[in-house]
Amino acid sequence: MLSTSGVRVLRGRAGTGKSYVLIKAHKLATNRGQKVIGLAPTHKAVSELRSKGYTEVYTVKGFLYNRKKIFMQDSLIVVDEAGMVGTKAYAELFRVVRNNIVN
Repeated sequence: MLSTSGVRVLRGRAGTGKSYVLIKAHKLATNRGQKVIGLAPTHKAVSELRSKGYTEVYTVKGFLYNRKKIFMQDSLIVVDEAGMVGTKAYAELFRVVRNNIVN
């Protein structure tokens, strides 16, 4: 979600390959040694991320509740089903991530 290159958004209708892209992004990032964190608004969506190979996954609420996370600058944070996350939660998510990035 946040990196030196900023925020990226992947949008598309059902069946257009968003899940495929997320799987490939996860694989590429882990192969490069990046920390990858998957977030989703519901437990069902978290389970879907796990089934796609994501090992560190949280609901957005749970992630925000546990603010002791530390991120390397090149961490990849993926928010699946992002349209279901409210603007207040996004603002808090950006704040928490920015405040916990280390070089």
